[in-house]
Amino acid sequence: MSRKFFIGGNWKMNGDVAFVKSHVNFINDTEIPANTGILDLDAVGIPAPHLAPAEVVIAPPYIYLDSVRKHLKKEVGVSAQNSYTKSSGAYTGEISPEQLKDLGIEWVILGHSERREIFKESDEVSAGTLSTLLLCPPPSLSLFFAHQTTQFNPHFLHPPPQFVGEKVAHALATGVKVIACVGEKLEEREANLTEEVVFRQLRAIADRIKDWTHVVIAYEPVWAIGTGKVATPTQAQQVHIALRDWLRNNVSAHVADHTRIIYGALPPYIDVHLTILEPPSISFVQGLSTARTAGTFVTSEGDIDGFLVGGACLKPEFSDIVRTKAHL
Repeated sequence: MSRKFFIGGNWKMNGDVAFVKSHVNFINDTEIPANTGILDLDAVGIPAPHLAPAEVVIAPPYIYLDSVRKHLKKEVGVSAQNSYTKSSGAYTGEISPEQLKDLGIEWVILGHSERREIFKESDEVSAGTLSTLLLCPPPSLSLFFAHQTTQFNPHFLHPPPQFVGEKVAHALATGVKVIACVGEKLEEREANLTEEVVFRQLRAIADRIKDWTHVVIAYEPVWAIGTGKVATPTQAQQVHIALRDWLRNNVSAHVADHTRIIYGALPPYIDVHLTILEPPSISFVQGLSTARTAGTFVTSEGDIDGFLVGGACLKPEFSDIVRTKAHL
């Protein structure tokens, strides 16, 4: 099954006007080859006719979206890093998919681990956190309790998991494509809850949409992002297979076969040049030696369809990742 390789670059809360100008010029000068990758993949037995050009999308901070879209070459997409569930209204600090579309922004990242963890977009308040708040509530929460006549609802503090699903559904209905993120934390990985967590997150989306044509799923193991821990290619592949199987069993075979599932915790530096693992085979390929940059996963099974990268997309090394090609 042919799925176009996808490279997403999430700038997060980084950059300024000068950086935007220089980095956009850099990306404009970066070639996205049609039929070749970083390495001569024929040399390791991967036939060139099976390679496909990458789809590249970058996600700058909100305030630079308009400038980036106006000056970036059209073959590179632009994404917001978040959006809300409403079209307009009294929602201070939020941005709607309709506003993104008005600027010509094609994509939005939703459910990112930092949104889930820092801003509690997905997780309900834990018993421990709730106890702490009840014992030592901040002034605003004390005032809230003083006016309550019914049982306390923890959803007051944090939206339920379905919140991300609602965001995805609204963005798609508006015509904005979605990079939907799922992933587990370290304690969940160690408790063997990885599949339970990512399936729950995926279910919150699947319950609200019917058409997956414009959805890319990004698996980002939270425990392997900025922690010094690195997920192995085998670990990544196993979760990608599980996600695709879940789509097959709970949505449809068509959606499972056609939906791109990308990896969102690519390690910044790889010490190996080329390692070919046993089936399901993954080639873990280092970028050009002059870049000492991120490795890439090229799967003969086709379960890893690209990457969502963070810090590396702010550096010249991003051009090496952009030029990666998947074996489909």
